[in-house]
Amino acid sequence: MHQTAKRLASMTIVLAAGITAGLGITTATEAVANTRTSVPPASMACRASCDYRDPSSYRIYHSGCSTCYHYCNDDERILTTTDGGALGNIELRYSPRCRTAWARTGFSQVNIRIDSRDRNGNHRATASSMVGDHGFNWSPMLDGTRFMVRACVSIFGPVTGQTCTKRMALPREGLAEPHG
Repeated sequence: MHQTAKRLASMTIVLAAGITAGLGITTATEAVANTRTSVPPASMACRASCDYRDPSSYRIYHSGCSTCYHYCNDDERILTTTDGGALGNIELRYSPRCRTAWARTGFSQVNIRIDSRDRNGNHRATASSMVGDHGFNWSPMLDGTRFMVRACVSIFGPVTGQTCTKRMALPREGLAEPHG
């Protein structure tokens, strides 16, 4: 009787694991391991699920394959650049595949951010990052699919101020749509 109970318990665990995997439910351990690096395999353009993620480490899976993926910055393009002089250059970058945008600068010891607004000018989201001397000089990503995006850099210290790019829509077929 004891063997039957053990066998039944192990079959229940295997069945539960199969149901969990079939439904796409993630275990707590998998969720912690994947919070920074993955999205569900069915999606090529992660859009809003990429919000506040790192473009250099967030994976977009394709082909129904657990080892077939791209990072959002694999196909990054510069949408526009603004020369802020002492405040630094700021680039508005985007990924056509992920349909996301982020800010990038060559300066350190600054606050870098990206914000998005809908076509009526209503604020949607802002993602920012304090850039130190650690080598990461980009902001987290935001969905740029139906939104106007802008990149800004703020510097603090002997020289203070802010410089921003123009607010723009992501290109549809390789052409940017500038909006003041």
